[in-house]
Amino acid sequence: KKAEQKAQSISALIGRFFTLARLESGDMELPLSPMDACEICRETLLDFYELLQNDGFETEVKIPETPILIRGNQEALQRILSNLISNAIRYGADGHYLCLSLHTEGSSVFIRVADKGKGIDKAFSDQIFDRLFTLEDSRNRRIQGSGLGLSIARQLALKLGGSLTLESVPFERTVFTLELPISEEQIRP
Repeated sequence: KKAEQKAQSISALIGRFFTLARLESGDMELPLSPMDACEICRETLLDFYELLQNDGFETEVKIPETPILIRGNQEALQRILSNLISNAIRYGADGHYLCLSLHTEGSSVFIRVADKGKGIDKAFSDQIFDRLFTLEDSRNRRIQGSGLGLSIARQLALKLGGSLTLESVPFERTVFTLELPISEEQIRP
């Protein structure tokens, strides 16, 4: 059973390396279509509902009721959001807080995932999106990561015509912001 678990873990890691290599080489096509960013945010957060409840997280959701259309790829957006939410739960657990918000400014949609955990020191904020970069505490077996998730998330954001940024004040607030262009269908009356 232990060998099977390790084999599955290695297989998943190889899959993440393969995805990242395809993204970085420009070899991965993402079909884009108009989609409701609000609904994708809600659905992705629901996947973590039980875990958030069991771990005693205060959850704040600021997503408009009216649809906000982006030209994107559902699988890519869900993967970015899943990575950001799971990281907030894993690395921000000390703060027992998660916020998912979405708002528009001009021709962009901003999706923010925030936690109030120990945060990321400014010295590491430029490296956090680098392939295989992990912080010291990631060697802890309970929160061990591969250092690929944020790199893949940023590459997917770029493929969607957007960006992924970080702002962190340790033990106050860590915020990952995904900026994506609004779909022309949303802009037209």
